[in-house]
Amino acid sequence: MRYSMRHFDVSSLKGDIEMKVYISLICLALAAGTTACRTACEVNEDTSRWVTGTVKHIELEGGFYGIVGDQGNKFDPVNLPDRFKEDGLRVKACMKQLEDRVSFRMWGTLVEIIEIKRL
Repeated sequence: MRYSMRHFDVSSLKGDIEMKVYISLICLALAAGTTACRTACEVNEDTSRWVTGTVKHIELEGGFYGIVGDQGNKFDPVNLPDRFKEDGLRVKACMKQLEDRVSFRMWGTLVEIIEIKRL
């Protein structure tokens, strides 16, 4: 038996293929979005943590800004953005301890700020 393309409606197939492509793209975007919405702290939870505290100007070795956590822990950030260098500013910061570095200030734990926000 021979089939003829004259009797076959290709337009319905085109719609089905387009729908499958759209659904695949939506699924892909949703899967990527769930990962993208995770913060750096959540992705690197073994090496980083969130700390809530207060930025303090420390009058030591020429002066610098540190963060005193609500639990009393002292953190010496190596990369505190200028807009957060405000004595008494309340912040929540995701930070990673820098165990392979030392500081001449010898005040608090040396950390790298991964993410920080004002409270």
